[in-house]
Amino acid sequence: MASMDLMFSKQLNCVELFSNKFAVNSVLAGRYVVERVVREGNVYQLVHAKDLVDGVRKVVRVVNRSTVSHNILIGDLLWLRSLRTDDGRFWHSKFYAEHRDSLYVYIVFCFPRKTLRDVLADEKIYLSARHVKEISHQALRAVIALHDELTLHTDICPENIELVSDDVVSYSVYCADGSFVQRTSLASTEIRLCFYGAVGVRSSVIAGEDQYKSPEAVFGMRYSEKSDGFSLGCLISELLLGRPLFPRCLPGPNYRREKTILFDVILGPFPDDLISAIRRTYSGIFSTPTSDFPEVDASIHRRIRRYAEDALPLRALIDDDVALDLIESMVHLDFRLRVSLRHLDDHPFFHSRE
Repeated sequence: MASMDLMFSKQLNCVELFSNKFAVNSVLAGRYVVERVVREGNVYQLVHAKDLVDGVRKVVRVVNRSTVSHNILIGDLLWLRSLRTDDGRFWHSKFYAEHRDSLYVYIVFCFPRKTLRDVLADEKIYLSARHVKEISHQALRAVIALHDELTLHTDICPENIELVSDDVVSYSVYCADGSFVQRTSLASTEIRLCFYGAVGVRSSVIAGEDQYKSPEAVFGMRYSEKSDGFSLGCLISELLLGRPLFPRCLPGPNYRREKTILFDVILGPFPDDLISAIRRTYSGIFSTPTSDFPEVDASIHRRIRRYAEDALPLRALIDDDVALDLIESMVHLDFRLRVSLRHLDDHPFFHSRE
């Protein structure tokens, strides 16, 4: 097994982040007005912007040309232009256009019509067990396709799962008491994985969505394919539970402590190697130098303290043994114990009947 101690990577100082960052209302390439800054690393920004030409929202990845090899950038662009599956489908974000000036490259993608985040937030939409399995399996295969290209995603979350069709169907369901109820479901479960290029991913601070971050992302360890697998496991858990596996932790001085508490109560206990590695980099995470339990005191946000008091472990949250086996294999705190996504492609969860 790889040494946990060797998995720590250099932490990037905040001054190394993308210089001259674009803010809301900035105009990119004379055409795209920034509406929201989604992510930013030390060599790129990802923004949502309105196209002044057609009035349609786009996703724009802004790359600082001075920090990226020209050949690497060209290779990434060529790859993004041809990102289709063998049957001609797009499994990843649709490339739209590319613009350049003396400082930046602007890589433009079609804006997702409807995402899994939208679906989960809509109480009217019913996701059956079949829907959950089909969406989860497609997401798994899309991530595997990225990994086959030696590319990490680093930001797997419901917002980055696009529904190819936003159509829904309504139907009546007969109940045991003789009544009928109306249900609304997705007309199609076909998805795309929103992915906007690999340039800058490996050299940037991992800034994915908080509730789907692996321990490696939280503690500044080297990110790997199994880190993407952890995030995907959190996403599939949310589909099964109807809510995120972890509550949101806000940025601040206690962020890592609060994440440690949540990891411990739901997925714990922490393995010894991981505890030792964390202690060598961060102090105050665990109660004492010899304790294996995270410290919970008055400085921890009240919401997190209350959640930790009542939280159930993963095994008590998922009552289906096959589904539990899948999730447990993806969200081990120790990345070395997680099962490769390629090996999970044939997992019974994806192929069993309802």
